[in-house]
Amino acid sequence: MQTRLKSCRIGRRADNQGPRPLARNQAEVEKSATGTDFSQSLDSHQNWDQPNPELPRTTAQATKKKVTRTKWTREEYKEVLFAFYCALNKPTGRNVTETTFNIWKTHSKHPRDYLDCNKLANVRRDILKNNRLSCAEIEVIKKKAWVETQGSEKGIDKSQTETVNEVNDWQREKNTDFYGGGGEVRENAREVTNIERQEKESVNRNGVYDPTFVEENKTVLSQVKNEIIREFAKIKNIEMKDRQSLVKIRNNKQALKQIKIANYAMKEILEEFEPDLTEMNQLIYATAYVVSSQTNNFKDKKSKPNNCKKPKWREKIEREIDHFRGEISILEELSKGVSVKTRKARKVIRKYNLSSEQTRIPEIKETLKQKIQLKAQRIRRYEKRTKFFRQNKIFKDDPKRLYREISKKTIEVKDIPSENEIRNFWGNIWSNDKGFNADAEWSDRVAEKYKDIETQSWDDINIEELECALKKSQKWKSPGIDKVPNYWLYHMFAMHELMAKKISEIISEPDKMPNWLAEGTTYLLAKSTETTNAKNYRPITCLSTTYKILTSILTDRMYAFMEANKLFPLEQKGCKKGSYGCKDQLLINRMLMENCQRNHRNLSMAWIDYRKAFDSVPYGWILKALDMFKL
Repeated sequence: MQTRLKSCRIGRRADNQGPRPLARNQAEVEKSATGTDFSQSLDSHQNWDQPNPELPRTTAQATKKKVTRTKWTREEYKEVLFAFYCALNKPTGRNVTETTFNIWKTHSKHPRDYLDCNKLANVRRDILKNNRLSCAEIEVIKKKAWVETQGSEKGIDKSQTETVNEVNDWQREKNTDFYGGGGEVRENAREVTNIERQEKESVNRNGVYDPTFVEENKTVLSQVKNEIIREFAKIKNIEMKDRQSLVKIRNNKQALKQIKIANYAMKEILEEFEPDLTEMNQLIYATAYVVSSQTNNFKDKKSKPNNCKKPKWREKIEREIDHFRGEISILEELSKGVSVKTRKARKVIRKYNLSSEQTRIPEIKETLKQKIQLKAQRIRRYEKRTKFFRQNKIFKDDPKRLYREISKKTIEVKDIPSENEIRNFWGNIWSNDKGFNADAEWSDRVAEKYKDIETQSWDDINIEELECALKKSQKWKSPGIDKVPNYWLYHMFAMHELMAKKISEIISEPDKMPNWLAEGTTYLLAKSTETTNAKNYRPITCLSTTYKILTSILTDRMYAFMEANKLFPLEQKGCKKGSYGCKDQLLINRMLMENCQRNHRNLSMAWIDYRKAFDSVPYGWILKALDMFKL
């Protein structure tokens, strides 16, 4: 049986419609389809099986180069930010985005041909938004960009190390011209993202002096200054542990204005003398106490006191349910033949017209019961939706907090261990330094592997690093024995420069660190229902907020160094950014087990749980590890 082949036609111009030309006459096919004459280039080639070396190869013959995605390195991130800050200091193109792209294309050692100016701007926003570089690295890039753009005009030798005066000039220019503290606002300000705007505001708080505001509030400023000095004299004679806890204040306009006045007052006080770290803490507490006592007298007009424990929508539905239940009870009495002569009963009889038809009572009762079920279902649905939105918000802001709430178990503590038992158990862990094998062969291999890494360089802590650490801290988290929350450290910007200086002195000269900085209050939280055993408690120590800010800055610098030199093992999931620790390992474990079950493979797996792992690490091993990795 012969099958009839369907004729195929290619798209051609309307005036050249007709039967398809022969496959051998390829020139006519191309001419009729596209209107272009290729006969001159094709007539000379009678052998169609041999490719023409002079003609470009067709798509089928051409070998496409596979485009692979390569991960951005820290050096590439630094090149992008360097070009961006150079463009901000001295734009030459139509806008900052175009200038950044031109500078990056000229100076980059790692060019990417597929990028244009807008895609490069997206990379820059990603670096700043997701903190791809630490504050210290960004600060170095800013200084380098300033010297590159402005230094040549002032005769600064770029090969030499920047002096203190040059850095001060850079800081002053950044606080005025570039960040808008008195200079002209650049036309390309729209190119600055929200993160740079926040940075601009934080720097403005430090460097810009507002004489108009000081003159308008001169009398109040003098009063606040005197109150701070009086309170400071009282606080100096009080032990830190005996201080009164500071009240949490609302972040309204009145409070922010009082904080601003207090900063100007503190600035005048600091011009008279330079306090040490302990006196600085006392001065911050005194200022916070004065501001708290003043702002608590203000009433927020927009907010009203909410005395109801339940939301109004729930109260309304519950009132309707109570009303239906009351009507059902009256109808129940009427169905039994009981004469109810209350006002509510008469109202129900008139509402449902029961004076003449007593037989409708069961139907009305059933209707009311169904209404009650509907109202109760509405409450459950509203509560479920409220819980859904609340958990989504928590997961977006702090996923770890949501996991803690989900797995949280309430343990009632009835019997507690004695004080001696607690001291003996935790004293053996914290006080007694454990020994370790310093001559282990594997540690020598690790030291040999990383011997060529340059030792981490260390510079003094600057204001930008301090503000970055304060900004990401939880403002009203429980403080230590000094009773100063992070909120006041963040908003007392007149003290930031001195605070950065004193913290740098502590790092360079540890003997100057006061004892209260490392002291804390430890709370024991029960982990098991067996509360009489001291080992079944989890200790949580509330340290001074100043100490936690110091450790936060050190952590950021060390993490950036380790990430830049690829010191993190691939199998490590704990203590890493963007990782959930044990949860990631559990997911990997589950994936491996499912793969083995699907492919019928044998698998052996072991989990090791160290008791009090972090508390039992020897201090000597920590110091050796820091030396091994050149930290």
